[in-house]
Parts: sequence; C-alpha cells; structure tokens
Amino acid sequence: LRDELTVPGGVAARIALPPSAMSDSLIVTEGGERVRAYRLATAETGQTTVTWDALQADGPREIALEYLVAGAGWTPRYDLDVLAEDRVRLGFDAEIHNQALDLSDVDVRLVAGMPGAEPGYQPAMTMTQMNVAYNIAQPPAAVSGPVAINHVYDIGSQTLRRGETVRWNLLYADLEARR
Repeated sequence: LRDELTVPGGVAARIALPPSAMSDSLIVTEGGERVRAYRLATAETGQTTVTWDALQADGPREIALEYLVAGAGWTPRYDLDVLAEDRVRLGFDAEIHNQALDLSDVDVRLVAGMPGAEPGYQPAMTMTQMNVAYNIAQPPAAVSGPVAINHVYDIGSQTLRRGETVRWNLLYADLEARR
C-alpha cells in the first residue's frame, strides 16, 4: 500500500500504521527523499506507530508511506478450452483476496515474480500443457534468493472491501496451438 499525506514542517512526525501493515516492509519518504532513520513502536494494544525527525524545517511536508499488508494478495486463474486441433481459447484472470482492510479508489498493480529466477526464466510446462502449447526448457534444479519481477499488471483504480475476493480478467483470446 501507499499512503500519502501532508504534515506541518519543523516537528517530529508520528503516524499510526494499520494493524495489518508489515512494518518490516516499510518505506518512508518525505518531500520525495527517503527517510533513512525512523523509529517503530508497538503499543500494548498492538498499534504500531512510526516516528522520525523532520527532514524539512519549514512549510508543509509531503509524506509517503509504502508497506505490504498481511491478508492481501492475488492468485492467477486460467481457463483453457480446446476449440480445434490447432486453436485454443485462453482465459487468464487475477483473483484478488483482501482480508486486510477496506481500500477505496486505490491504484491496483499486481506483481508477478519468482524468487531467485534469472531474467528470461520460464517455468517448465506439464505434459497436459505440452499437448496444446509449446515445450519450454526445464527450470534450474532449485530457486532461491531475490525476486525477479516478471510482469506488473496495472489494474487501475479499484475499491476492495475487507473480506472480499474479486476477479479481474487480464486476457481472453483465441490462440494458435500445436502438438
């Protein structure tokens, strides 16, 4: 998530994070500059706050907080219909699960990646997939390490209520196939 707000200049900022925020993923910027030193404190109630000294002494300060939230994620869903010997119809949907908090008019971007994958890596296909699609080389034996972002799907402005699962179609196309 990305929260943007304006606070007065010259004073220490103290901002409460949502309960589902993963504070170890927090990035704080002030006036477009990354805040390098801040404190996180968790009260007995479980409420976590972030505080830091002002980078900008005078005037209003533009603050942005970026963090991951537990309970929000997405799963790709595929539907493949064989239309003919050489044609298939592929449906590709994003199923978004939101157990975190109500989100109103937020810009949704879905990131697809694989830990430890090298650029250009493509996973192996199952035998069933090979019957109607292309054979792709086998992956390395093990994958671990940093995430390689393979694609970002920009869904646009959406409203997602807590406890809601929604599905967006990303692709619906008739494609050429071969054995």
